[in-house]
Amino acid sequence: MVQSLYLKSMCLLLSIILLYLIFIPYSEAAALDTLALKEDLDELIIHHSDINHGKIGVSVRSFQTGELLYEQNVNQLLTPASNMKILTSIAALELLGPNYHFTTELLIDGNTRWQLLKGNVYIKGKGDATLLPTDIEKLVSELKQQGIKYIFGDIVADDSWFDSIRHPIDMPWSDEMYGYGAPISALTVAPKKNVEGGTIIIEIMPNEQIGQPAVIKTVPDTEYVEVINESITVTDSERNNISIKKKHGTNQIYINGHINQTEKKIEKLMSVWEPTNYVLHLFSEYLKKEEIRHLGNVTLGDTPKEAKLFTVHHSSPLSELLFPFMKYSDNVLGESITKEMGKFKYGDGSWECGLRALQEALAHYDMKTENTIIRDGSGISHVNAISTNDITKLLYEIKKEHWFPLFKSSLPISGHDSKYLGGTLKDRFTNSRMKGKVKAKTGTLTSVSSLSGYLETKGEESIIFSIITNDITNSKKAKMIEEEITMVIADYLN
Repeated sequence: MVQSLYLKSMCLLLSIILLYLIFIPYSEAAALDTLALKEDLDELIIHHSDINHGKIGVSVRSFQTGELLYEQNVNQLLTPASNMKILTSIAALELLGPNYHFTTELLIDGNTRWQLLKGNVYIKGKGDATLLPTDIEKLVSELKQQGIKYIFGDIVADDSWFDSIRHPIDMPWSDEMYGYGAPISALTVAPKKNVEGGTIIIEIMPNEQIGQPAVIKTVPDTEYVEVINESITVTDSERNNISIKKKHGTNQIYINGHINQTEKKIEKLMSVWEPTNYVLHLFSEYLKKEEIRHLGNVTLGDTPKEAKLFTVHHSSPLSELLFPFMKYSDNVLGESITKEMGKFKYGDGSWECGLRALQEALAHYDMKTENTIIRDGSGISHVNAISTNDITKLLYEIKKEHWFPLFKSSLPISGHDSKYLGGTLKDRFTNSRMKGKVKAKTGTLTSVSSLSGYLETKGEESIIFSIITNDITNSKKAKMIEEEITMVIADYLN
């Protein structure tokens, strides 16, 4: 009996010694690897000539444990540019949920008799920044399918679901003319799928004859914008210098300069002034196309409570909307989601309430938003400020959520052949070693560049990282720095 207990004790002691011999060297090796990572990244960052005149924050964590593996100015507040979209998408998934839909309603009051609707038609927008011209056309076709050929009443566009403030507080007016700076409305329309709402595509093609103006088309084909074409088609030996500008407060788009005759097509996404009127104009055009005669006014207004729902259009669920939002960095969708969070939680579709709801949702992940400055949902503001440490902590905390695989798949994928999956990382990290390994959100503003997300390897180990540079005026160099840092981390993993 005593001998048996002695043998068991000796076996237990030997087991403990073996475990010690196995794991202690492993821990020391891991510590040495982390030290090597620190030395390599410090060497790269501290001595990089392009960083000397700017600011940089770098935070690197273990995906498995959340342990901080490398830090460089991790608590410094920096302008994140479109890395702000990481916060917005996480807050939306937490608050609204992956199955959330935006809607656009068609309502009527009055009576329908025979082929006549004696009453008003209301188009009520509820924040869908992905509504397409074909969707508006379908709303009109619903009227025709019900046998309506005459409308004796007004056509009313209702965008009261959100407030009337069209742009984020810090957005410069110089951005207003372009698609990424388009105005925000609860009732808006995008020219095609995966493009910002409240915009129009200008297509410029060379004329068959030298010296003649370029051929201009718009998508959608509409008279809502006025194109002033002062361009000239030139010979093959002359360079393109096409300029596309929009006069502030109008829908007058000026096209100047030369287009080479061998040029296939130039496309530019421009914003429209007053997107609610844009929808109203398209609706009226489609009424004519469907040969529905309208006798009344075309106007903006609120939908009365007694109006009856005629039909409704549902957007894709949030789970699908995150793809254009994150992969193509859709600013208009980001601000619409932000206002919708305010409407959902506080009944007020404003930036003030939307950002409040956003910050409260992030508090679920122990993010101390009082240490950040959040001015919008897209990241277009230079006043936004967050630390790389906060970003990597957030990216670690959400991995327990049921929607985490969805969030991760919405991130751009490095070097992916498909633009839909690669997004803004399609043409970056294209070498065989890095292709498909980086799943991260990009960000770009003047003198700002950012890259935050996940780095994967063939093994089980993955890394969470965030890199933000400010005050480096050369955007290409800033992105090269991001890529160099990410590749050093990849070498560490391998």
